[in-house]
Amino acid sequence: MRKIFMAIVLIMGVNGSILAQMNYNRNADTSNIYYQSLKLHIKADNDLSDSIKLIKSDTFFVEDSKTTNNLPLKIGSFNVLYLNYDEIKNRIRHGEVISIATICPIEIENDKVELGIINFHVKKEKRKMVWGHESSSTFEYKYNCNTGHFELLHFQLDGI
Repeated sequence: MRKIFMAIVLIMGVNGSILAQMNYNRNADTSNIYYQSLKLHIKADNDLSDSIKLIKSDTFFVEDSKTTNNLPLKIGSFNVLYLNYDEIKNRIRHGEVISIATICPIEIENDKVELGIINFHVKKEKRKMVWGHESSSTFEYKYNCNTGHFELLHFQLDGI
């Protein structure tokens, strides 16, 4: 009986560590238009940051089960962190300001798919969380029946 119990505990531990590893790696679907947009946005935002000498090692995104599910934890040299409301609150607790982006759900208009990514700075003021708009990216895709993939038609980064 003791051997059976130990075997069950061992199997559960191995399965748990495999599931945790799978969640940590977050194998991205690279054909996903959220992934493609995120990749372009981070590159454009990084190029803009380089031009004004900002150094970013981590990129924060608001966690959302509809838009950030199955997106990677690393794109290029950037660590990508998906923060929920409580994690954002904890990061700004001591007067810090963080830069965070939110990925907007896709909108379908005629035969095109559009989505946006909006950058905010978030800080604590008088016991409230205050969000200020920094910049945004807009993306427009069209599905190509011949290739079976969405193709980027238009990309624009606005603001600072």
